[in-house]
Amino acid sequence: MRNRYRVFFLLLLSLLVFKANAITNLSVDVQGEELLIDRYTAKGDQLVLFISAGMGSPARVSTISAGVAELGIEFWHIDLAENLFLPKSTGTFRAMGGSYVAGLIARANELTGKNVTVMAHAYASLPVLRGIRKWQIQNGSLSSTADNIYLNGLILLSPDLYSEVPDLGLEPIFDPVSSASNIPVMIFQSGSRG
Repeated sequence: MRNRYRVFFLLLLSLLVFKANAITNLSVDVQGEELLIDRYTAKGDQLVLFISAGMGSPARVSTISAGVAELGIEFWHIDLAENLFLPKSTGTFRAMGGSYVAGLIARANELTGKNVTVMAHAYASLPVLRGIRKWQIQNGSLSSTADNIYLNGLILLSPDLYSEVPDLGLEPIFDPVSSASNIPVMIFQSGSRG
């Protein structure tokens, strides 16, 4: 458990690191699809799998990725919508299942032998939560005390967990998967998103 908190702490520190690190492209077969991943290698025993919504600054993602790798944590970045030739919209991510994410978690560990921390931004949060749930069921690791778990936890950056955006004045309707995980979750919410 202590190692999980170490990974979260190092990821926070990486936001301040701006050294460039070599990026390579990695093609991974998941569910019969070849998914292209931006990979920033590191020698440590930890790996961050960042599933992005494809909206935002590629330069910022690159800077953070390189910073994490400089701290000894391998970093994989993938834009699932782009890889699957789907439109980058809220509807796409709200409808997306978790099979690809579950497969990516497993493949990351298979290919590197490293412990995995999943990170998601905005609309990608729902398919990531679905994927983690699917991975837990497939691996019989719904117990948070299982010793063979290589999934450290989840970091959500300004997550969008609504099933649908409510009309003004009405309570939000959260997707049921948002309460279906028992892994450590860290949420970073920007001040402009309530």
